[in-house]
Parts: sequence; C-alpha cells; structure tokens
Amino acid sequence: MAMQDQLSQMRSMASRSAPAEVQELSAEADRKADSGVQRERSQDVTATSGGVEAGAAPRESVQLARRQTQDLAPEKAPASAESSQPRPQGPAERSMANIRATFDRNKTALFSLYNRALRQNPALSGTVLLELVIEPSGQVSAVEVVSSELNDAALEERIAARVQLFDFGRAAVETRTVEYPVNFLPPG
Repeated sequence: MAMQDQLSQMRSMASRSAPAEVQELSAEADRKADSGVQRERSQDVTATSGGVEAGAAPRESVQLARRQTQDLAPEKAPASAESSQPRPQGPAERSMANIRATFDRNKTALFSLYNRALRQNPALSGTVLLELVIEPSGQVSAVEVVSSELNDAALEERIAARVQLFDFGRAAVETRTVEYPVNFLPPG
C-alpha cells in the first residue's frame, strides 16, 4: 500500500512538471510513428525483394541417370517326351516350420518329464534324436528313439510316448517321416 501511494505521488508530480504542450507533442509523435509503421508494413508486403535477376546466374541442364530394365522370360526346358506330358501333382509335404511349432507348443510337457527325472539324476543332460511318422490327419503313427545322450531308457520311453500324443493338425499332405532332435539341458 505504501508503495502504491509513493507511485501515485510520483505520477502526479511528473504530470504537473511537464508542460501541456510537450505532452501533446509526444502523443502526436506516437500516433505518427504508429501510422508510419502501418504504412511501411503495407508497402513491404507488396514490394518485391529486387533479388536475383533472371539472366544473372548461369544455368546448366543436367540429365538424370536412368535405370535400365529388362523383362526376363522364364527359362523353357528342352522339349522332350517327358516334359510334354503334365506331371500329376500329389499332396505337398508337411513343413518343418509346422513340426517345429508343434514341438514348441508341447515343450513344457517334455520338459516336465525331464525335470522329474532330473530330481533323481542331477547330471542328466543331452540330446534325444526322435524319428516320428506324421500322418495327414496330424496324428503321430510311430515314434522311435534313434539316439540319446541321456542314457536313461525309462525317460526316453516316456518322451517317445508323450511325442506320440502330439497333434500336428490336419493338412492336405503326404505321410511324413522325420528325425527331430530335442535338447535337454538342466536349468542354470
């Protein structure tokens, strides 16, 4: 409050000390300056920069590189009696991606068997190579342990029995016999 009073006193002193003529002149100068700025701004908008003249800089035309393309016709096999007859297309073969995905989905069941056996023998580790026959229906018709580093016949038998329960999904494929390795390593 005291500061406001002091400021108002200073203002009143300033207005008394300056003659009215000076105050009017300064107000008029402010108005002219504002209108001059307005006029200059409007002229600036329509004015050109007077920049580069059209013929001042040398111009050079450059041709861009082109890509050469060539249409390739499929290679034709030499004409023979065998190739002129259409070959019957049988069903496709079940993909390894499908087999890997099924083993990945069922990995917990296999490792559950392995972990149970690991409690009895903590040094149990290695790879089991399985040969399995997968039918078009997706069912496993035969499983055999080809080789094993586990050296535990009971565990190998349980693993083979569990793999025989896998369902690879029905597909329009031929019966496929495949060897698939399963690695069993203790956690840690």
